[in-house]
Parts: sequence; C-alpha cells; structure tokens
Amino acid sequence: MQDPAQNTPTAQAPGIAPWLVYILYIVSLFIGLTAVIGVIAAYMQRTNAPEWLQSHYRFQINTFWIGLLAFLAAVITLPLYGVGMLIGALLTIWLLARCIYGMRQLSAHEPIPNPEAWLFGWHR
Repeated sequence: MQDPAQNTPTAQAPGIAPWLVYILYIVSLFIGLTAVIGVIAAYMQRTNAPEWLQSHYRFQINTFWIGLLAFLAAVITLPLYGVGMLIGALLTIWLLARCIYGMRQLSAHEPIPNPEAWLFGWHR
C-alpha cells in the first residue's frame, strides 16, 4: 500500500537545480558573477517545475533583482560617509538569511509561502 504523503506535490524530490541556485547566490558574496548564473538557472528551471518548486524559483529570481537593486544603491551611495557600506552589510545579511530560509524550506519539501515578499517570504 502506498503512503498517501507520497502523492502530495511536495513529496517530489527537488533535484539539484534549486539547491545550486541558493549556493550560487551565497558564493556571489565573494564572486559576484555566480548570482547571474544562478538567476539564469532559476529562469530556465521554473517553467517545468512542480508548483511548490516554482515558488522557490520565483523567490530566487526576486532575490536576484532586489539584491541587484540594493547593490546598485550601495555602490551609488558609497561616497556618502559610509552609507553604501551600511547598505552593503545589510544586503549581505539579507541575502544570507533569504538563502538559508529558502534552503530550509527546500529541505523540508515545502514551498515559499510568499515568494514575492521583499524580506523573507514568511506568511503575510
């Protein structure tokens, strides 16, 4: 007899792609180009993924674009008495928190509840 939990959409293994995107984002703190590779992978994988994984890909894509916007704000404000450094430090913490949260949800085979959120995607 089959376990009913095996028939749920979230019981399907996520594969390596969503994990790789989160890891590429973390590595981007040291090598910025890896975030671009990560967002391209997320865009490529999202259409064929189950709905619960699509929430992770939307979360990852939003993480890239919001992070890029914050990075540009940090660069532009660098000459303003450390404002850019503060934005950069907050961006680093934000990116790590989002990636860790996403990986936790992924390991539990759970979707991101609110992938469009600018903070962490927790329930509204």
